[in-house]
Amino acid sequence: MIGTRPNDTLRPLELLRPHAEYKLPPLSEGDFALILKRYGVDLSADLMHKFYAGMQANALYLDLAAQELAVSPNRDRRNCSSV
Repeated sequence: MIGTRPNDTLRPLELLRPHAEYKLPPLSEGDFALILKRYGVDLSADLMHKFYAGMQANALYLDLAAQELAVSPNRDRRNCSSV
């Protein structure tokens, strides 16, 4: 799998034949919950949904948010009112 900006690495690869481009579907909210669990992050369902919607189901951003939340100082995130 290659993740890149659309025309950087992908363009030279398009010249190779045969090739098939696979567009990754958006991450599901359930998948985001699993990522949070993997990093040991406990969020309320409402706050998790706000992160998910705010980052438009982008797997890269959601994983990065989970990583950042995992290393942030411990605090009660279940009752946070804003993202």
